Amino acid sequence: MRLGAVILVGIGLLVGCGDDRTQELGAPRPAAFQTEHFPDVPLWLMSGYQLDPDAGVPLAIAVAGGAVRRLDVSYTTRADVEGESTQQVLDRFAGALPEVGWVTGKRTGDQSERQQLWTREQECLVVAAGKDGRRTNVRLLLGSAAAAAASNAQR
Repeated sequence: MRLGAVILVGIGLLVGCGDDRTQELGAPRPAAFQTEHFPDVPLWLMSGYQLDPDAGVPLAIAVAGGAVRRLDVSYTTRADVEGESTQQVLDRFAGALPEVGWVTGKRTGDQSERQQLWTREQECLVVAAGKDGRRTNVRLLLGSAAAAAASNAQR
């Protein structure tokens, strides 16, 4: 009987008696928006913008020690502010991205006025800007260069 009680107490301690402290013991789960893993993507250029609530959940993750990174985030100006032109947004990125190692990529078709393609090592960054009435919307999409090439080849 005493051995059974000891076993039950031991199991209770291991399980934590229903207390969800098991996450403290293991590796922390990554949050879906970790912008600190993207020092080479000038998110500081988005000062004065807010995350676009209509664009879905923003994604900024890095795995394998930063070897694989994905960024998909949309920003918009506030409704009460007149947004800048898409060209102003693209010009700001065109000035900042080469300073952090990005090289301008090939532009495709009619999207060149609203979108820029940048490459760096094995990654591809798309900067897209557009206007919706008074608001300016900006989307940043970063992924592997190989995946971007495959996607363009299917078009």
